[in-house]
Amino acid sequence: MQQTSPPPSPTWTQNELYKHLQMAIDVEFFTIPLYLTAAFSIKPSAMQTLKVTVNGEDQNKKPISAQFSVYQTVFSVAIQEMYHLMWICNVAKSVGKLIAVKPADMSTLPSVLNLPSNIVKNYKGVGNLADVIDLLVAIETPDPKYSYPADPSDPITKFNGPTTPQASYNSIGDLYHAISCGLQELFPTLHQASYDQYQKIMIKGVYPGVAKVTDINSALNAIAAICEQGEGTGVDGFIPSTYVPAAGNDTSADAYTHYERFLAIQKNISTIAPYLNPTPAQGNPSDPDQQNLSTAYGQLLAGINNSYTLSGDTLNTPGMNTVGTSLSNLWGKNLLPLWTVTAPAPTKPVLELHVCQGLNSCAGHGVNGSGTMPGDGDCATINHTCQSSNDCRSQGGCGFPGQATVNGAQNVFTPGENSCKGLGGCASPISVWQVFSDKGGALDGKYVWCEARSLFEQRMKSLNMKYGAPSATPTAARLAQSTNSGKQPLKDNTSCPAS
Repeated sequence: MQQTSPPPSPTWTQNELYKHLQMAIDVEFFTIPLYLTAAFSIKPSAMQTLKVTVNGEDQNKKPISAQFSVYQTVFSVAIQEMYHLMWICNVAKSVGKLIAVKPADMSTLPSVLNLPSNIVKNYKGVGNLADVIDLLVAIETPDPKYSYPADPSDPITKFNGPTTPQASYNSIGDLYHAISCGLQELFPTLHQASYDQYQKIMIKGVYPGVAKVTDINSALNAIAAICEQGEGTGVDGFIPSTYVPAAGNDTSADAYTHYERFLAIQKNISTIAPYLNPTPAQGNPSDPDQQNLSTAYGQLLAGINNSYTLSGDTLNTPGMNTVGTSLSNLWGKNLLPLWTVTAPAPTKPVLELHVCQGLNSCAGHGVNGSGTMPGDGDCATINHTCQSSNDCRSQGGCGFPGQATVNGAQNVFTPGENSCKGLGGCASPISVWQVFSDKGGALDGKYVWCEARSLFEQRMKSLNMKYGAPSATPTAARLAQSTNSGKQPLKDNTSCPAS
């Protein structure tokens, strides 16, 4: 019989890379409710007094150890998982993937991980620390076949590990190793510089200085840092200071990997268990604290997803404080926290609001339902007369300096992208006469509508969304306004000067 050579290894496609990035996003987000629920299962009277000794190694491979409260040990990992979520979202954004952080299904374990069969068989959902500690260790346990970097300056792809797409992986580190190989293959063709401005480098000022993902090296280093801090690393890891939270955020605990921290708890769980609330048999959807948790959970999801549609460095995480309070109260009532999302039923059709023609981001959301796709609707779905009179975010016109701050710069000009109520620069709709008053700056004298359209196009490209051309003729509403007039009006919507 004729011998045939084996088929070539599968190559990475854009769809396969996006699928794997979504897997990583889903896993990172799954851990947050799991870890937070376990942390708040500790009785309030023991949160600060119940201690555990964590052992590890420093960057010189010398043994280190420190004592922390059990609550701090678990809670600091949960918070750090939020940063890991931010980093992998940045990586995904750098190659043009739409960021979609979805509610985690806490009734089942992530299928992408090949967890031990007894862990999978016995999993019943979130529970107290004693009931889930074996799972926490299993999630953070590295694949013993591979050793990944102990410093984010060493790209993970320098080490042996899975290189092609798989349905599941033996560790989170293996999943990230495969993603790194896909990035090396596809990053040059997928990355666009316009994606960089939508990435986040801090959460309310924490983690200042974390680099955005602007090239393949920064993508690989971000993934290596995630693996070093817990996913896929052994007990000899050391977290470089660049990737440790700012002061006041359990920085001392972050010198130890997630695996090391959970392993210490697992070894002492028999002495820890008496200080835990027992896992409740069921929850109560109508309980006020449960409703607060569900609302806050929905706000958190919306805040993260919305942040990645807007430029700016800070990840918006509303509801996090409410989550902690609600969890503590539910444990005190012997009610199982239900990680469900509650959203109020709309009382009227929800329309995407925009300040001018050619700036609608949904089909049919121009004034009077115009627009066959993003970017070709008529103007405008909202109207207001001057600076700071906008009722919501992204409703500002522009021309005069607004009150928003972007990347530390005050009085920025961002028509249609102001971050909140009252931070718009000027009237809406945007007049054909409207130009920037930038006092000699780069935008001084340029047409506001042209800048707004340019920002809109950058946003659509960052989301991989197709968009249409606006009507060439400005609408009557724009022709009728003349605030902050230029010497000549914008003749039509196709005559913007090249930027």
